[in-house]
Amino acid sequence: RDSFDENMVWLGGRAIGEVGLSDYGTLNYWADVAGVHGNETVYTYDSINATQAQVDSKNQNNVDGWALDVGAFWTLPIDFSPTFTLSYAHASGDGNPNDGHNGSFRQTGIQRNNWRFNGVNRFRIYGELLRPELSNLNIFTSAFGIRVLKNSSIEFVYHKYDQVEAFNRLRNVNINVRPNGVNRDIGQEVNVIANFREWKNIELGLEGALFDPGKAFDGDTKDTAYSIFFDVNYNF
Repeated sequence: RDSFDENMVWLGGRAIGEVGLSDYGTLNYWADVAGVHGNETVYTYDSINATQAQVDSKNQNNVDGWALDVGAFWTLPIDFSPTFTLSYAHASGDGNPNDGHNGSFRQTGIQRNNWRFNGVNRFRIYGELLRPELSNLNIFTSAFGIRVLKNSSIEFVYHKYDQVEAFNRLRNVNINVRPNGVNRDIGQEVNVIANFREWKNIELGLEGALFDPGKAFDGDTKDTAYSIFFDVNYNF
């Protein structure tokens, strides 16, 4: 099954830099903006049996969407290099995307959405558990992190998710439950990211996450979700 056939062009730009604040540390900032233009064909299917399905509907849409991601982190010049981060990401949406025009931004499909603030390793900056594609979403992020030992870090990250347009689908997320399409409050997530690189050949990582669904999920679909991953990398 191929739900989408797409012919898209993306264009974007980035500004990134660091500002010295003298005795008050450093301020790192970024600003990304992008647009997508093209057309898509969207298919829905009805199952015939366990191995067959037939096309139920076919919609062709012109696509125009845009997105931005802006933020900054402030690192203090004291022991453990405490770092405070604030960021905001927005991607346009469309309340009726199958009416011949779809204003929802979508990413290229090869994105990783990995970045790092002042920690030693990259992580999923839109959430370790939900892992959303930046599409029809507002994502507010705040974080606090410290450097420990010689080359290790611990970061605490908070995300708040809201749809731009209430819709009963989230594009490419790590959960199977669909929102109700009535309320825009997707929920919030807390992450703990720890990475240790104190040895020549071994790297240790720990990613813990808790996702608390919002009002966009009804009834039994509002259970809190948890995840934890422990990584051991041996470099040779």
